[in-house]
Amino acid sequence: MEKKIVVLEKPKKNRKITAHKLWNNNISCDQQLLLVKNIQENIENNDIIILLQQINKKMSAYKQQDKLKGLFDELKFIHREKIIELMVNQENKCFYCKHSTILFYEKVRDPKQWTLERVNNKMGHNNDNCVLCCLKCNVTRNTMYLERFKFTKELEIIKKT
Repeated sequence: MEKKIVVLEKPKKNRKITAHKLWNNNISCDQQLLLVKNIQENIENNDIIILLQQINKKMSAYKQQDKLKGLFDELKFIHREKIIELMVNQENKCFYCKHSTILFYEKVRDPKQWTLERVNNKMGHNNDNCVLCCLKCNVTRNTMYLERFKFTKELEIIKKT
């Protein structure tokens, strides 16, 4: 008799913020970049308020992560303006795969969500040690040397026929 093994995939959970009355999940990647640029221009609306809250929340999580690893340096820790600058300069695109990252993501652990990647993993999330990248690339790189990982993402395999 043959046994069948069925692997059930957990349903993906929505983030709690998506239940907030101001939450808007119909914002395109181009519109998200425009919102970030509007932050630099001190323009304020409901979407920007939510986005700033989410940036602050991630900053807090990175701060705790750095403290747990003994890497936190209050003077060097990345500030919100630097994160916004990275988003604008990289056009909300992942440093490695060059795909657009999502600022307003609904699902927990969405592989396209924006993250801050530490260039040198022996240092914390500092102003001079972070790039914007998607969660998938951040997790995949792990502790691999940055230039090596970037090269593998940029490498195109051309098949000769």
